[in-house]
Amino acid sequence: MNKEQTLTGVIRGTGACVPERILDNKEIAGFVDTSDEWIRSRTGIRKRHLAGEKESVAFMAGEAAERALQNAGLDGSSVEMVLAATM
Repeated sequence: MNKEQTLTGVIRGTGACVPERILDNKEIAGFVDTSDEWIRSRTGIRKRHLAGEKESVAFMAGEAAERALQNAGLDGSSVEMVLAATM
């Protein structure tokens, strides 16, 4: 890249996807000797999302990308880059 060239980028839309199944502390307390209060007070966690058979990282990334395009009001032909992160 020469000195006259500059790199620019704009985030036009964002999207997210989490698994549908939710496992809350009450359900965990049903099969482990603990309670919702005990879990929350030590971890801060109230619920978890558990991926089903068809909810791979690739599937959820595709869903999130579609939502980002909708959020931006764009179709995929005008996108130069997709930035993805998982947690």
